[in-house]
Amino acid sequence: MEYNLALQSISSKTSKDLSDRVQIQAVLFISGGMRSTPTAACEIHTNIKPLGLRRDAAVMNVVERYTGSDKSHPNRQLIDTWKPTGRLKQKSVMDIATYLQEKLYLPNNRENLQHF
Repeated sequence: MEYNLALQSISSKTSKDLSDRVQIQAVLFISGGMRSTPTAACEIHTNIKPLGLRRDAAVMNVVERYTGSDKSHPNRQLIDTWKPTGRLKQKSVMDIATYLQEKLYLPNNRENLQHF
């Protein structure tokens, strides 16, 4: 479920719903809840975050990691030169990251990553 969460954020609503349903069934099984048990209660009981929140966190993690890398790094150059395309339905990872940055008021001053 954790693999490629950043790319899962741009998948269709149907595929997101399918993976969410798998997690809901697993959380119900882990917590011993019945089918009528609210999902939020089971997630709190098992201390498992909803996939939607984990997808958003993965997108922000990827963008922040590439933003903090060297300016000569190819992924940093992609992020620095990215421009929105204005697609109607499908959004890119950067579209989602831009939306989340506006929603969460993240700082713009970042330090470069130091590799050991």
